[in-house]
Amino acid sequence: MKPQFALALAATMALTLASQAQAQSVGPLRVVVNSNQDTVAKDQIITLREAILLVNGQMKMEDLSDRERTQVSRPVMSGENYKGNPVSRIEFQLPADQTTIRLRSALPNITKTGLVIDGTNSFNVANSIAGFTITATESSNAVEAPTIAIIPDEKLSTTRSENQNETDQHRDELDGLRPTGGHRGFTITSSGVTVKNLAIAGFTTRHRSTSTEPSADIFITAAPNLDTRLGTLESDRVPQDIVIENNWLGRLPQGTQTPMKSAFGVYVFNGNRVTIRGNTIADHDGSGIITSIQSHQFKIHNNLVEKNGFAGMPDALRIEGDIAGGEIYQNRIQNNAGSGVYVFNPKGSTKIYSNQLQNNSQRYRRAAIYLTGINHEVRDNQITQPSGTGVVVAAYPSSYGNQISNNQFIGVQGLPIDLVSQSNTHPNDYQNGDGTNIRTDSRERGERSGNAGINAPTFLSPEFYISNVDGSIELAGTTLPNADIEIYKVSATSDMTVNGMNSATRVATVKSSADDRFSIKLTGLKPGDRLAATVSTPNFGTSEMTRPVMIKALPGYQVPVPPVPVIPPVVEKPPTPIVVPPPVRLEPQPQLW
Repeated sequence: MKPQFALALAATMALTLASQAQAQSVGPLRVVVNSNQDTVAKDQIITLREAILLVNGQMKMEDLSDRERTQVSRPVMSGENYKGNPVSRIEFQLPADQTTIRLRSALPNITKTGLVIDGTNSFNVANSIAGFTITATESSNAVEAPTIAIIPDEKLSTTRSENQNETDQHRDELDGLRPTGGHRGFTITSSGVTVKNLAIAGFTTRHRSTSTEPSADIFITAAPNLDTRLGTLESDRVPQDIVIENNWLGRLPQGTQTPMKSAFGVYVFNGNRVTIRGNTIADHDGSGIITSIQSHQFKIHNNLVEKNGFAGMPDALRIEGDIAGGEIYQNRIQNNAGSGVYVFNPKGSTKIYSNQLQNNSQRYRRAAIYLTGINHEVRDNQITQPSGTGVVVAAYPSSYGNQISNNQFIGVQGLPIDLVSQSNTHPNDYQNGDGTNIRTDSRERGERSGNAGINAPTFLSPEFYISNVDGSIELAGTTLPNADIEIYKVSATSDMTVNGMNSATRVATVKSSADDRFSIKLTGLKPGDRLAATVSTPNFGTSEMTRPVMIKALPGYQVPVPPVPVIPPVVEKPPTPIVVPPPVRLEPQPQLW
């Protein structure tokens, strides 16, 4: 480590610890930001920086002017509690032409437990005094596109240490200049924090700095920061219950551009039960979302993640570290440089389901979903037009028990599912697959492949014929006993190899018997259709797909013509007959004379 870097790092740590020591525990506050400036002063405005210092307890009411105190109150918000206690709130009231906050330096770490930062630009300002007697108003629902933007100051800095040599200076010039506003938007080091309805973009730094202090729009970590690099921390030392929702990260409203792209979107360095939902996460140099050391029970759902990774870590979602209980679902992940989801050397498992992954691997030929590890679940995803394989299960480190079920593959440029062998060591073999596995009964060889090298099922014939009686086929084969088989309708080239498959959609499931056999009756197929199958077991996971089999017709078979629907004639209901009452009979009257 260079002396100047060591000194700078030590100074940073000292300031972090000092600020934490000075912070006092304060009750919940509602602070309304009414200026886009980035100052700390006793004046007529409350800035975002001052708001964070106030809720952290690093700034006191006596540090404010009388006018500033009218922007601070006690929050009374229905339903906004964390572990039974009211949360603090930071809200915004900015003129329509002053909604961009340009940071001149990094914001203070968020150390307040129980805090909502809501970028909804409300014009209802609290009218409180130092006594905190006013009741705060409730925030409105999140808007589709945020109006408040947070970016680094557009001025650029070329400041270098006098001790830097010519080589370092040249590298600085090649790396480019960096904004003076810090390399992160928000740094969250406490629990129960929500950030919503904001646009945050432009936070990056030189590459040599990102290896020790990662840049991101939102960075979640334990404090002090360096302790987290020693290994997994106890859960009570890790921030938890963080919510990042309805933000634009890496992209600003109205099509405006930042001087530089952000390095990463949300970086969960250390944080448990982090929920990332409803965000647009786009245009980052590296991954849109990345986890690192510990991220138990995270939830990533209902986000648009697109166009990330073209100048750094290429994968849209980079999932690593201790990720036990994580879930990734109902996201649209498209047009990224590398994999849509890249799960690398994790501890614990995650579920990846009901996502749309479209046109990924735009710069690097990688699998749409890349897995290492044990007992991951990949199901009900639609994988469309990647430049590489559908799902890859790597062999190193040991990877098995990964269930891959009911995914739709459209236009993949490789196998729908590829289990990599350790004997194939080229980087492309691991990132994009190594092609169809050779069948093996060797335990040792199987253990050296993804999902323990589980063999695909074997069909009893390369061709199956449609019955002339009822138009069905009897599909049969052999596989492992008491296993789950999925039948896929596939498109394939004329050579009928697995490598020729382009698309695959599940059409049926069946379970094998105790004697290794399976059979199923299928209808609705026509001559020329092709079928393939996978097998899954709890211990091994899911296999690659079989070589496709062809559906053919017997002599005399006629393609059924759907019957022309018969539309019954419209019969009008006859009118109800009118019932005429019988005439009244008059009885003769007796003569009175």
